[in-house]
Amino acid sequence: MISKESYPLLVMILLLFSSCSNRDHDNPFDPKNPSTGGQPIELKAIPAPLFVTLHWEVPVMDDLEPARLLMRVIGSSTIVVRDGIMGDGSCRHYCDPSESEQAYWIETPVQGWSGLHRSDTSVVISSRGECWVASGYDRVGLFSPYSMSFLPAICLGTFLLDTASSGDSLWAIGSPAGYVHCVIRMDGAPVLIEEMSTGLSLSSFSLSRDHRLLLAHSDGLTWLNPAEYRTSPWQVTLPAMPILVRLSPEGDAAWIWDRDGELLYVPVDSLAPTRQWSIGPLYDMEPSHGGFCWAATASGVIRVNREESSMREVEIPARIVSVVDSTSCWASVPEERHVVLVHADGTMGACYEGFSASALDYSKKDAVLWVSTIDARLLKFLNDGRVAANTSLDEAAWTLNAL
Repeated sequence: MISKESYPLLVMILLLFSSCSNRDHDNPFDPKNPSTGGQPIELKAIPAPLFVTLHWEVPVMDDLEPARLLMRVIGSSTIVVRDGIMGDGSCRHYCDPSESEQAYWIETPVQGWSGLHRSDTSVVISSRGECWVASGYDRVGLFSPYSMSFLPAICLGTFLLDTASSGDSLWAIGSPAGYVHCVIRMDGAPVLIEEMSTGLSLSSFSLSRDHRLLLAHSDGLTWLNPAEYRTSPWQVTLPAMPILVRLSPEGDAAWIWDRDGELLYVPVDSLAPTRQWSIGPLYDMEPSHGGFCWAATASGVIRVNREESSMREVEIPARIVSVVDSTSCWASVPEERHVVLVHADGTMGACYEGFSASALDYSKKDAVLWVSTIDARLLKFLNDGRVAANTSLDEAAWTLNAL
């Protein structure tokens, strides 16, 4: 029981406790601060050839010691870019962002708080690789990591049907008249350098390792050698008209989906398919090393082995696939608004949610996933899930080709 004489002391203790519990909520580093959530430091990084421009905002406070701006090349040591920063400011950090992935952050000691306060997120600069983007019915553009924006797009003037890239070049086919276009990056911009009419009713094509084009058309398959402006029919007997053709990464065979819903495996030195599977409607397919082919079909994602008559199937309503290797591929599932990594054993890996993809391309060279969304965004995901690019497009892309 508390005596009446103790009431004043108890009230003072309660008031003091209440004052202490609310005292620091106006501190921008307080996690309960309604404006900052305890993360008041802002940092932006803009890459350019040979340097990165950094902009920061650090609160000016009596009990805040000057902050440090740090940078670490992924897989290497940390260096101090700028010391003693306070308030708003900017600087240039001279480096070559095309050579590596870099992370920048700000940290500062705050009096009365344990340890160092670090800016809530590192700014990651990943300038590895560029990406060709085909949108509309005849436009191609190139996304540059240096400017984090598009180089001027060009119109090819034909209804584009399929694209493929090799080095700095983008090849595209269009109708009518079976046009073949070649666009290259020249002086930092896409330039049309070659255009020819094959006179064929084209449906798709695939680019060989020796830079020839295997064209699928209403009459069969034809090889095109652009260097000599010469075509030669591939005298292979097919059960039905080829709709989609893709050469294996080794270049020793073609995977063909025909009008009757059959998937065919045809070695390049053969006169007929050596293996055939009934898969029905197909949305997309891509071969992988070792004689495998991944496909998005009406029944799900399948992986076909050229040595087996059976297929492995994962029942997800995917529409686009992009191969990582023979054991996994990325798949777009628009109904569930996500992109997911599918493994050959039927299990799922990483999943990026909140959007429906209109195009995918996984760059094996740079280990990044490019995604175009139906609401016209271009995203680049690093292997650990961080977003290294997020920019607006004029319209959703229907194909992406990483350089």
